[in-house]
Amino acid sequence: MGASASVPELDAGYELYDDQEGFRVGLPVGWSRETAPSQFGIAVVTYDSPDREHRIQVYQVKEATPQASFDEFLSDRVTKAPGFRELDLQPLADGRFTGLRLEYLADSVKNAPDVGIWHVYDARFVVDGGDRFAIAVYGPEANGGADELELLDTALEGFCPPHVCEPVSLD
Repeated sequence: MGASASVPELDAGYELYDDQEGFRVGLPVGWSRETAPSQFGIAVVTYDSPDREHRIQVYQVKEATPQASFDEFLSDRVTKAPGFRELDLQPLADGRFTGLRLEYLADSVKNAPDVGIWHVYDARFVVDGGDRFAIAVYGPEANGGADELELLDTALEGFCPPHVCEPVSLD
């Protein structure tokens, strides 16, 4: 596999973004970035669309496996968003990473506008070397999650863990 194979070509309107936390991710062009402290690993990085109605969040997972992480998240010990309703939990279809993808609905998302019901895809996966990461995508439920699934697939397609990928050249 040559070096060019590690730099995916994303669809129009998306870019590969080298984040200050060291990872690379596929994002829509023009989104804003914020960070919050994390209890484990890298800071929690949140990217918001200009209207703040779509969000992509990247963070590190402390549990030993994606399954253990979701077991904890779905347990009664973890407070969920208001109106949390689990729709599906299945193996990640990405093919590059081993993990699981949770699909759920929520009535609201912290620090986000009221869009009605939120549709969320939360992927947790293992990268080479054993580190575990999550990419969660949030958006209005209006179209049944199609936009959010496209955002998640593109984020995963462009994802490379910290200190692994060569920076994307902009020439």
